[in-house]
Amino acid sequence: MPPRSPLDAEKGFELYLDLGDGPLSLLPYAAETEADCRWQLSTARATISASFESIRSESIVSVPASDPGEQREIRLIHTGNAPKKATLTIRFRPLLARYEDYVNHPAFYGLGLSARVENGCLLLRRLARGGNRELWMCFAPSRACSFDLAPGAADGRAQRPEPASESERFLTDPLVTASVSLTLQPGERSVTSFALALGYGAAEVLASARRILDDPSPALLPQTAASVIGMGTEDIGAAYAMLPWLSFPTAPTRSVRREELWRFGISDDLPLVCAEFTADTQLEEARKLMDRHLFLTGCGADFDLVFLTHDAAGYQKPLHNALGNALWQQGGELLRDRRGGVHILENGPEAGAVRAAAALRLNCGALPFR
Repeated sequence: MPPRSPLDAEKGFELYLDLGDGPLSLLPYAAETEADCRWQLSTARATISASFESIRSESIVSVPASDPGEQREIRLIHTGNAPKKATLTIRFRPLLARYEDYVNHPAFYGLGLSARVENGCLLLRRLARGGNRELWMCFAPSRACSFDLAPGAADGRAQRPEPASESERFLTDPLVTASVSLTLQPGERSVTSFALALGYGAAEVLASARRILDDPSPALLPQTAASVIGMGTEDIGAAYAMLPWLSFPTAPTRSVRREELWRFGISDDLPLVCAEFTADTQLEEARKLMDRHLFLTGCGADFDLVFLTHDAAGYQKPLHNALGNALWQQGGELLRDRRGGVHILENGPEAGAVRAAAALRLNCGALPFR
């Protein structure tokens, strides 16, 4: 049940380093390598580091302040005694589509993509379809790089290489493999960066990717989101403290059938936080929880927030109404009963499924993470 391991399906970006005796998996971390792996999340970037027998690596990702896209940096330190030839490989599957559309129709969305090389960068294009405009992506490396477009053995259909060139090639099972040749000197840091840029034209994404490489200043998304919502430092810290329950690999698992949540309009595609609301004196704490939900989802940590109201039996539902009014007053009405939004449910026998499915259970009368 969600949050699911990203290692079970599409892995996003994969990074490998081959020193001549087989590839090391830098990302995702492969447990069988017995490497020391650590990760650090900050308001500016995410860093995943690993230490192998003769290599220390850091993979850093940030969102630029200037353009739509992202910047990634791979830092390698060779801890051996002699120079070492190496090949750094980056592999990813370009979608240029909404992820939910792709997973529901992968074969269909594997079509309509093309690739070509220009000025050392890889340009990917998704053709216009229906009401969707033509969309472009640029992969721009900081070092000389070769590109292969063959699906590869990992897809169970090993094929001969299909090197990308300046001639446009249409893809049927898009997978990009970018390779960089390196010479690692003992004790020295080797840095390879690349930018991903999105836009509606080839010239636009090429220029955007170049700006991201030249000025990788990260966007201060959390600070901006907190400022808009009106959250202070303590509020931000309290929101961050919820992340271990919502994110792989530290999030708990559970065994509730998804169908048990559908009756409440909850898809169970996302982690779930369940908050008990038992008295109107808890309304201010409930508002804070709504703010934390808005802040975290705005920063990309999507989850469903479910309030269980404990109204007395009868027609009047003051607690349920108070929460609904609070959500409306905070501008969150569009999030109500939506995927990744806020759900206000009455406590009852069927609410046990919500509690059992929750990655994190809270009581609005005693919120933790203050």
